[in-house]
Amino acid sequence: MRYSILVPAFNSEKTLARALDSLSQQSFGDWEALIIDDASTDGTAEMAEVHAARDPRFRVLRQPKNAGPAASRNAGIEHARGEWIALLDADDAYLPDRLKRLAEISDRVGLDMIADNLLLYDLGADTIVGPAFAMENALSKWTIRTLCENDGPGRHSHAGWLKPVFRKQLLTENNLRYHDTFRVGEDFLLYAELILTGCRAAILDEALYLYTTPTGAVSGQRSTSQTVVNNAHLLASSDMLIERLQQGDGGRNALLERRARLNLSQRREPVKAEMVKLYKNRQLLALALKTIRHPAAFRDILRPPPVSPGPEKLRALPFS
Repeated sequence: MRYSILVPAFNSEKTLARALDSLSQQSFGDWEALIIDDASTDGTAEMAEVHAARDPRFRVLRQPKNAGPAASRNAGIEHARGEWIALLDADDAYLPDRLKRLAEISDRVGLDMIADNLLLYDLGADTIVGPAFAMENALSKWTIRTLCENDGPGRHSHAGWLKPVFRKQLLTENNLRYHDTFRVGEDFLLYAELILTGCRAAILDEALYLYTTPTGAVSGQRSTSQTVVNNAHLLASSDMLIERLQQGDGGRNALLERRARLNLSQRREPVKAEMVKLYKNRQLLALALKTIRHPAAFRDILRPPPVSPGPEKLRALPFS
């Protein structure tokens, strides 16, 4: 079997059917889908069972208690029978030729891990905004520097959002799993650890994965995505990786640069929260003094969220 597709799901009854239907509509049929219900309290598990009854390629696993997406994916990995692991969030979807295209390119080029561009979807407006990244190359190298330079504060699309397919052998040979103590940043951390094995990894410019953004670029509404930014978790995951790399390593330098951006963002958050509180309480003199001391934080508050900002340029070298 080529693919084991991991679908963690928690209280996802409003979006899960679309995700699973997109798998049933794949032009490439050699796959299984492991739907891991993370102790949902709605009809998620029942909906998953309906799909499993219709198509034996769907299998349902039930977590005894809610433990987060990393733990759910790890449970799926333990039951996976495919040679490659693929990922699908319960509020996202695949385009019909996604699995076929990724198999064709990875086999032709000899890859161990490949991600495609993302199509950003605004749930509130029920519209596709466009691709996440503007890519100069049909196929780009996926290195630690690529991962770090295209992720973190100051960007509206992040490399950590990518949903690669990768050989299960990479996990078993290197004893790798998702770090289930993190509920944010666990994807970035595993992708970095996979890249550090020395595997051949690339990013395809074709956008074949429909990604529901946490906040819609058109509607401005929060989606059903349960991703909440937690800079403390992001910093901790960066520290774990930095400790593994030698001084002067290009990947280590990229991680240090990303960590500095995260640290700056973390320091600004409580300042911005205090400014908002001062404004609501009409403490304008105190707000003015705070603004003089922290002008960058005040600019962050005033800056409107981007509306359909367009694709973010992906900084990466061509794959060779």
